[in-house]
Amino acid sequence: MRTRLCGLVVAVGVAMGGQPQGCEQTGKGKMLEPFEYLTREQGYQAPVSGDVTLYQTNGPVTAGSVQALAEGADGTIYAGTFGDGVYIKRRDADVWTPAEQGPTDRFLMSLMTTPEGAVFAGTIQGGMFRSDDGGRHWVASGEGIGPEQVAAILHDSRSGTLYAGTGSGVFKSADRGRRWATANKGLEVILARSLALGPDGTLYTGTGGNGLFASADQGAKWRPINEGLFDERGLRENFIRVLAVDGAGAIYAGSFGGGVFKSLDQGRHWIPANEGLTNLSIRGLAVGPDDVYAGTGDGVFRSVDGGGRWDSISEGMPNTNVQSLLLTRDGTMYAGTSGGVAVREANGKWRTIDRGLLFPGVSVLAADARRGLFAGTRSNGLYRSKDGGQSWGPFNDGIDSRTIRALVVDSQGVQYAATPDVIYRADWTKSRWVPETEGLSGSPIALVAGPNHLYAATSAGLFVRALGVSAWTAMNLGSTSGPVRDLALTPEARIVVLTAREVLTHGDGDRWTSLGVPTASPDVLGVAAGRSVYAWTDRTVFRHSGSSKGWEAVGTDLPRGVVIRELARDEGGREDVLLAATSAGVWWSHAGREWRPTHGAFPVVPFETIAVADTGLIMAGSHEHGVFVGVNLAATRSFFGLR
Repeated sequence: MRTRLCGLVVAVGVAMGGQPQGCEQTGKGKMLEPFEYLTREQGYQAPVSGDVTLYQTNGPVTAGSVQALAEGADGTIYAGTFGDGVYIKRRDADVWTPAEQGPTDRFLMSLMTTPEGAVFAGTIQGGMFRSDDGGRHWVASGEGIGPEQVAAILHDSRSGTLYAGTGSGVFKSADRGRRWATANKGLEVILARSLALGPDGTLYTGTGGNGLFASADQGAKWRPINEGLFDERGLRENFIRVLAVDGAGAIYAGSFGGGVFKSLDQGRHWIPANEGLTNLSIRGLAVGPDDVYAGTGDGVFRSVDGGGRWDSISEGMPNTNVQSLLLTRDGTMYAGTSGGVAVREANGKWRTIDRGLLFPGVSVLAADARRGLFAGTRSNGLYRSKDGGQSWGPFNDGIDSRTIRALVVDSQGVQYAATPDVIYRADWTKSRWVPETEGLSGSPIALVAGPNHLYAATSAGLFVRALGVSAWTAMNLGSTSGPVRDLALTPEARIVVLTAREVLTHGDGDRWTSLGVPTASPDVLGVAAGRSVYAWTDRTVFRHSGSSKGWEAVGTDLPRGVVIRELARDEGGREDVLLAATSAGVWWSHAGREWRPTHGAFPVVPFETIAVADTGLIMAGSHEHGVFVGVNLAATRSFFGLR
C-alpha cells in the first residue's frame, strides 16, 4: 500500500511543486498530505505501470442547501439555493440547469410562480427578483422593498395581488411585482417569515419573533392570533417558519423548534399537532387532497388525519436534513435538503436528482504549486482547492461573470482567468481578481503562458504581453487567416494558433508559418502542441509532425460514437502522450496510436476538459461529476520504481 501511495502522490505531488522526499522509508513527509485522502476512498486503485490513472476529487460542489422550491405553470421545477442562485429542471427532465443570468444576490430564501409564467425570487439581502423567460434571466423587481431579506412570496390568484414577507414586514404589489408598498399596520414585528392565504381571503403571516398575525382586508390592518402557541415546555413559540392552509380552511403553522400547530377557527385558537414527529424543527409544509406533509431536520413526515398523527416517509432518503418542501400538482413530492433535491417516486422510494445541481460542468482547469487547483465552469463561476481536491470553495470576488472560458498560470506563478468579457489577474494581497484589459479588445476565447509572454485569443484577434508589463499588444496574423479559435504552446515556447482557415506557428523574431488545415471540415475545435502539433474535431485527432506528409488522422480508432471535447499533451520521452476528454471518459495514446481508456475506479462519465502539468499531474473536468486528478505512468518516466 505504501508503494502505491507513493506512486500516486509523488506524481501529483511533484507536479504541485513538492519534492520526492515524501517516500523515504522514514516517513511520508508533507508532500503526501494533500493527496493522501484519495487512497482512503472506497474502491481506491493504485496507479498502474504503463497506464494513466484518474481519481475523483470531492468537488467542486455547487448548490448544497436548497432553501426554496416552486412549480411553474408548465411543470418546470425551480430550486433556490443558499449561495449558488436559481436552478431549473424542465418537466420530465432529470437534469438541473443554472440560470444564465441569475439574481445578483445568489443566496435564495423564497420562490413563487404565477399562472402567467412569471417567477419571483426572494433573496437574503438583495431584495426581490423576477424572471419572465422560465428562469433563464432575472431582473430586480423590488421597487419599494429595496435590498431587504425576502423570506416569503405569495400570489393571490383572485385579485392578482402579490405579497412579500420581508425583513421590514409585509409588502404588497398590484402591478405584477414592479412596485411595492408596505402593508404593516398592526404588525409588531420586523421579520415576516411566512405567508399564507385562506379560502375566505384571510391573509396570514408568521413572524420571526412575534408569532402569528392575520388580516381580513388584504394587509391593510393586522391582528395577532397567538392563543395556544405554546411548545411542549410551556414556552410561547414565536418563530413561525412556514404556513399552509388546506381547502377547508384549517391552518398549519410550522415553528422553529416547537413543531406543528393547527387552527380550525382562522387562527383564533391553536393546538400542537406533533404526535409521531421525531424532530420539531419544521422547515416545510405541504397540503394535498387527503394528506399533510411536514419537512423537518429529520426527514419528511405525512399525516392522513389532519395532523393528528405523523408517520415518517423518509426511509431511503439520501439526506434527511430538509430545508424546503414542494408537492406538485400531480402529487410528486420534492424535498430540498442541505445537499440537493430528493424526489419521492409513486412507489414511495426516494432518489436524488443532482445532475447539474450538485456538481457543476467543469470547462477549464489549472494547477499552481503555491495556490492549489483551480476549476472554471460554464455557468457557476470559479472554484479553488487548497488541499488537492479534498475540499473546494468558490473564488469569484471581482469577477462579474459566472462563465469562465480560460485559466492559466504564468512562469512567475501569476494566475489569470478569462470570461466572455474580461481577462482577470489574481491579486493575492486582496484575495480577489482584478481586470487586465489595457490594450485588449474583443471577447476573450483562450489564454496560454510562455516563459516570457502571455498570449490571449479574442474575437478581435491575437494579443500578447510580456510578463510584468500591463498593456496588451495586437499581433498581426495576416488578413486571410480569419478569426482565432484556439491557442497552444510548444515546449520551445512557439505559439500555435488555430484560426477559422488554418493553423499557424510563430517564434520570437520569426514570421508566421502556415501548417495548412487538418481537414476540409470547418469544425476543428482546438489545438495542442508537443513534439508534434495536434488538432481535433469532435470525432478525430490529427497530427502534424513537421514532415512533408502534413496532417494525418491519428484518432480513428477511438470507439464509434465517442465525441472528443478536448485534447492535452504530456511529456512522453521520445514521443508525446495524448489525453482526450470525451463523451465516454478520458482516453490516452502514444502520439495518437492505439487509444486506451484511463484506469481508475469510477464510472464512464462525460468529460469536458483535460489539462496537464508539466511533470505528470493530470486534471480532468467532467460534465456532472466534478474534477478528477490523475497520474501519467504511460511515459518512460519512473517514480521510485513505478514506471
